[in-house]
Amino acid sequence: MEVRNKCNIKVGDRLLVKVTKDGILLKKIPGIEEMADVDSQYGDINEVKRELEKIRKEY
Repeated sequence: MEVRNKCNIKVGDRLLVKVTKDGILLKKIPGIEEMADVDSQYGDINEVKRELEKIRKEY
């Protein structure tokens, strides 16, 4: 439990399991909620929505 708490791993979280020369590496796979806002540095959400609507109208 101590390692799970330290690494913020909760029941139901998905983990990537990789075998390395030193042993087993467990890496948390971020959920969709944790990925929200990850690309915000590239543009404003309203700007993205306008651009999507523009593209949809073209096709």
